[in-house]
Amino acid sequence: MSNKPILTVSAGGGVKASVWKNNNSADGSDFYSVTLNRSYEKDGEWNETQSFRRDDLPKLEYALNKAYEFILSQQYEVNTDHEQGTHASRVSRGQESQARG
Repeated sequence: MSNKPILTVSAGGGVKASVWKNNNSADGSDFYSVTLNRSYEKDGEWNETQSFRRDDLPKLEYALNKAYEFILSQQYEVNTDHEQGTHASRVSRGQESQARG
């Protein structure tokens, strides 16, 4: 994982979902992971836990949905950029074929 999340969704009550962008060293592709935690104060100090209470569950659902939407939007942008590049290559090749014809 990178040093900092690319997105943190706060859902209230100290509940957060953090999205991390990672790189697969084997093939160079990017992928995303999500961590969940809850902040709480004890004896004047802030702590984090990966344990959640019953009333945290709807907050987790909200945070996870937002994280999921963000990841999809990031992957859509990458796919759109790739497809536009592919389309531009096809147009260029098509124009070259017409010019030769």
